Amino acid sequence: MEALIDKVYDSYRERLQHNGGDVLAVVLDLIDSNSRKSAVRWIEEMSDAEVVEMLGLYLLERLKARMAQDEGVMSAIDEQECERQQVYLH
Repeated sequence: MEALIDKVYDSYRERLQHNGGDVLAVVLDLIDSNSRKSAVRWIEEMSDAEVVEMLGLYLLERLKARMAQDEGVMSAIDEQECERQQVYLH
């Protein structure tokens, strides 16, 4: 997986260095421009530790989003991000 991170970073280095806020845009662009099959291939290339870390981060973010949703304080941007993740993962 480090090879993928290095490739993405090298491809988007200038954009990321000039505007750190573009990280989300880069990630969403990467997800939107690749298929589920590509994502599965990336996961298969990951070490066990990377898969566990990824799953942990995913669960953490989804639980935080769910808690915010239940509290009614979720912003429109967060809702769009959650919807995008749901569409991509299902």
